[in-house]
Amino acid sequence: MISAHNNFYVWGPGDCGAVLITVGVDLSVLQRFYANATRVATVTCDYCMANEDDLPVYLATGPTGSLRSVWPGIKDFS
Repeated sequence: MISAHNNFYVWGPGDCGAVLITVGVDLSVLQRFYANATRVATVTCDYCMANEDDLPVYLATGPTGSLRSVWPGIKDFS
């Protein structure tokens, strides 16, 4: 597992990135770095806060560059 959220960001992407399964990432972000991004599910939660409900799950393939090269620009401290 890799994540650019909070302190997980510090560990970086390693050698990952050929295929990603993302939760809650906007399609527009994925389309900047991957040739193909398909929505495969939606995470729903009756007891979650509104911003943590109805999150899209995407399968992204066909990277157009190195995930390591864009890593500094995708950190998320929300």
